[in-house]
Amino acid sequence: RLGDSRDAGGSNAVIEQSALLLSARRRAGASCVRLADWAGRLFPEEASDPSARRVADPDAPGHGPRLPPVADWQRRLESSPLVAEASANDAADPAPMVLSAGSDGSARLYFYRWWRAERTVARLLHRRVAAADPPSLTEKTRAAFERSEALPQHGETPPAPGAPLYRRLLRRQVASLGPPPLFPEVWRFARWTRRPDADLARRTRPERERAQRRLDEGRLVPLGLIYTRRLRRLWENHQVLAYAAAGEALRIYDPNEPGRDDVTLAHAPDDDGPAFEKCRAGRPVRPVRGFFVMRDS
Repeated sequence: RLGDSRDAGGSNAVIEQSALLLSARRRAGASCVRLADWAGRLFPEEASDPSARRVADPDAPGHGPRLPPVADWQRRLESSPLVAEASANDAADPAPMVLSAGSDGSARLYFYRWWRAERTVARLLHRRVAAADPPSLTEKTRAAFERSEALPQHGETPPAPGAPLYRRLLRRQVASLGPPPLFPEVWRFARWTRRPDADLARRTRPERERAQRRLDEGRLVPLGLIYTRRLRRLWENHQVLAYAAAGEALRIYDPNEPGRDDVTLAHAPDDDGPAFEKCRAGRPVRPVRGFFVMRDS
């Protein structure tokens, strides 16, 4: 349908570049193009090659024409019949691309199919969260930790499904995935899962420094661990809570290791595989491809 969008000022070329860039980013595992990341940068020529499996990140040098500034780019997208705003896209005859505001207010371009998929997942998560009736027990526990007081005791039996504490824990965990309706941390897990090990190691370094700064402030740090390389097994990735540093390693609470205080996240000595590993009592038990600091729920 690009041929139906013949307008003045070179907008059709911009729409075509946007569609090519979006297709390439989809092949690389991203669900959308954030305009602010690419505005004013040179268009990557490999985006025009359908066989290219990955397109360079925005910070990598491009070779094609320069993409317009954010405001101009957004204006051209909004004026095209191939692009609809998220609130106005008609499901009966949807535009092939959707322009939507992210949780940070920035404009993001989606293909309709993937925007609809995100909305469906978001509605299901939102419905699950809305059913919760949270008490204040977990907040008291966290506050006690931050004041170095004894933690309140609730017994060793996990709360039953549907119990107030169970609902509160569920609500807090879902909240860590980011604000509805799109729950951006879910898509962050997906993007990181698709990246190669070396790229994840590079991206994890600043996240490790960010975690250290929070620990130095006396804060707990939720971390998203990337275990798998397969999007179809995205659920194999994991969430843990860092509570102290141990040299270069991080001491973590892992709900899959109940009752243990000797679980750490450390650099792996082998350069050929994942750069990190989860250790128990100093012994590696599982390779970790990378990790990032999650939002504080």
